[in-house]
Amino acid sequence: MQSKALRRADRSLSEEDTRKVLARCQWGTLSYADDEGTLHSIPISYAVAGDNLYFHGAKTGTKWENLQKPRAATFVVATDVVADPEEFTTAFESVVLSGTVELVSDEAERRTGFFAVLGKYCSTVAPEKCEGYFREGSPYAGLWRLRIECMTGKRHE
Repeated sequence: MQSKALRRADRSLSEEDTRKVLARCQWGTLSYADDEGTLHSIPISYAVAGDNLYFHGAKTGTKWENLQKPRAATFVVATDVVADPEEFTTAFESVVLSGTVELVSDEAERRTGFFAVLGKYCSTVAPEKCEGYFREGSPYAGLWRLRIECMTGKRHE
C-alpha cells in the first residue's frame, strides 16, 4: 500500500498510528464522481478490516445508484481538532485514504464487512443478536468495500 509523501513529513503518522486514528473515528466523508462527472461527498459510518474499508447503505437512493460499478474514491476523517487562535493554527489528527469503491456481492466477504461494522459500533451487543440482525437485515442492505490503495495519516500538535 502506498503512502503519499507529505509536504510536512514531520507531521506524518506511521501506518500503525494511522490505523489507530481510523479505528477511533466514528464517521468520515467518502467522495467520488459519478458518470457525468458530478462530485459527491457523503458522510458514512465504516469499519476497516485488513486493507479494506467497509460501509453499508440502503439498496435505494443516490449512493446505491452511483456505486453499482467500481469507482475511484477518497475517504477522509479528522479528529481531536483544537483551534489555537493565538498561534493561528489548529491541532488535529487526520487520515486520507484513496482507492476503488466496489459493491460486495460475495457472501463470505459481505459477512466479513458487515461484522466489521457491527464489531465497531455494536461491541456491547450479544453476538447472537448481531447474528440475527445480519441474517434478517443484510439482504436489504448494500455493502461496499473501499480497497485502500493509498493511506496517509497526519498529526499536528
